[in-house]
Amino acid sequence: MRRLPGRLILAALALSCVAAPAAAMSVAQFLQKAYAIRASGIFAMNSPDIQVLKAELIQVSNAYRASPYSRAPHSCPPPPSQVRITAQQFLADLESIPAGQRGMSMQTAFVIIMKRHYPCRR
Repeated sequence: MRRLPGRLILAALALSCVAAPAAAMSVAQFLQKAYAIRASGIFAMNSPDIQVLKAELIQVSNAYRASPYSRAPHSCPPPPSQVRITAQQFLADLESIPAGQRGMSMQTAFVIIMKRHYPCRR
């Protein structure tokens, strides 16, 4: 019976490592990766960071749509298949965030961008 608490602690630690969500990417980190991809020109297609950025956008988009921010009165985005923000527009929106505030999470930035592009009509 003495071993049981130790095993429980090890199991809890193992589960906490598996269940812990990835750290949210900041706007500054996202832009840094995007700029590096842009600078690599034709070699950008081979960059593993493309998949990292896509995954981050999918994660923040899904979280946004599941949150109260995606419903009135905050913003009224269309269904995902009808969203028409280009990569250039999205990067420009991120770049419009003052440098001192770029430590905010991509989730927070995404909420701001959706409010700007898809305000609710009253």
